[in-house]
Amino acid sequence: MDPLVILFLAILNFFLSFYSVIVGGGGLVMVPLLISLGVPVPNSVAITRFYNIGTGGTSLFEFNRGGKVNWRIGLPLASVAVIASLLGAYMVLSINEVILKTMIAVLIMTVLAVMILNKKIGIVARQQATSAKKILGFVLTFFIIIVGTLVGGGGGIMLSYVLIFLFGQTFLQSMGTRKIVTMTGIIFSAAFFILSGVIIYEIAVPLLITGALGGWAGAKYAMKKGDKWVRVFFIVIAFILALNMLVWM
Repeated sequence: MDPLVILFLAILNFFLSFYSVIVGGGGLVMVPLLISLGVPVPNSVAITRFYNIGTGGTSLFEFNRGGKVNWRIGLPLASVAVIASLLGAYMVLSINEVILKTMIAVLIMTVLAVMILNKKIGIVARQQATSAKKILGFVLTFFIIIVGTLVGGGGGIMLSYVLIFLFGQTFLQSMGTRKIVTMTGIIFSAAFFILSGVIIYEIAVPLLITGALGGWAGAKYAMKKGDKWVRVFFIVIAFILALNMLVWM
């Protein structure tokens, strides 16, 4: 690939990683873009898994420093992500991507409507989750990680839904806690792709560097602005991403 194109992708990825830390779904932009540039689908997904190690790592560090990571919730959910990410990576070659993206987009739109109608959701931390909600949270996390691995992104949005609705977290808390889960899934799926030899490193390494910088900057900015600002940003960007999935099939 032309070095100038790689430079463009690296710069773009800084901004994608910035907003992806807050909302999630940066891969839903990068994967189709890589495919349009002639990179095969499996390689495109593998590249996003690889560079997200940088995005997730720096943002997790920054959110943890700001006290927004709940390890007691995140670590058990992360154990589910190990199997789910490997299964999702294995399924990359066989899934019907159009059907999958349509389902995700419709679900995102539906839950966004609930968030808009209830302005307190994600702003005020609620009481501890019941056992039934915890079990449902584990089941949903398993499928979310599979889906996120398959389409190269979108898992962060859905995990925030789980942590806000089922575990009573605020937007910022969900952003920090979900990083434990997504990072686990990213590391294991990236390892699978590395061993499979499908990562194109001349593209992936520059994206890893700018992704790490974008993740760090996004986490710092989100904590500075607070939950109310993040709520508005989350709703707007999630709506755009869902619309993008429906239009660009």
